[in-house]
Amino acid sequence: MDTFLVRPASPFIQMLGQVMHFQAILSMAVYVGILVWSIRGIGLSIGVREIILLIEYIICGTMINSGIYTIFNTLNFWIVQGDDIAVLVQTCREFVKYPLQVFPTAIQGLFTYILPLGFVAYYPVLGLLGKTRMPVMILLPCVAVLTVVIASVLWRMGLKGYNSTGT
Repeated sequence: MDTFLVRPASPFIQMLGQVMHFQAILSMAVYVGILVWSIRGIGLSIGVREIILLIEYIICGTMINSGIYTIFNTLNFWIVQGDDIAVLVQTCREFVKYPLQVFPTAIQGLFTYILPLGFVAYYPVLGLLGKTRMPVMILLPCVAVLTVVIASVLWRMGLKGYNSTGT
């Protein structure tokens, strides 16, 4: 972290660009293929509205996901060993691979209001399929911006109070 702080670029941007996972590009191609195959399989007609929604969902879902990871990783400024937090976040991400309606109301509330991972996939899919009265198209950008703002505030607080480890 000390190296990032003495360079002229933002420490956050430097951390984002530190490691490039090229297998993620392959994974993205596979996911797009599955999406196209699924859309054809359910007979969903894709028009301009649906394409705009998909783009919004991808951008906002990325913002929410990145914001949540930033929030929990920022806790490492104050916690000595944050490995357990990373495991907790990964476990939560495994939960939201399933429809939220299969979980008890408390878990649904957790992944909707506290840790809004339901807005990464579940609610956008309901909105795209027209199976919810929730204004997903309006709520999703609001949740994304709120998550990024909280992450940014916590990051700045952690960075401001950061003292070198001295090693």
